[in-house]
Amino acid sequence: MGYLKMSNGQKLFRVLASVLGFVGTITAATPVDYTPPIPTVTHEALYPINSVAMGTVSLVVAVEEDGHVSEVRVIKSIPSLDEPSIKAAKQWRFDPARVDGKAIRSKASINFVYDRGLTPFNQGRQSR
Repeated sequence: MGYLKMSNGQKLFRVLASVLGFVGTITAATPVDYTPPIPTVTHEALYPINSVAMGTVSLVVAVEEDGHVSEVRVIKSIPSLDEPSIKAAKQWRFDPARVDGKAIRSKASINFVYDRGLTPFNQGRQSR
């Protein structure tokens, strides 16, 4: 039976069977001991004096085998706060990720929260 002459249900079954067969080969992998990268030196981002923005800048960084940050990519942007976040992230140092005890290049996420000192604790207070 040719693929074009199959019913939609038969086509779906054939596609699913192909995908499941591929996944089955992946799950048979040998288990490994993985440790994620752990920050050892962190730096706060400096709030720009000319910005009134608030919120969170989310970054993904590449952590090299020696623990330094080699690349920074902005995932959630606040335009006036991106640059100070990137500068701070480049100064971070990590205990690198490890697979079976060997240091490897990996990725980590960093979030910088800018609230201009207006935390929920301070916002709801009333003077007496």
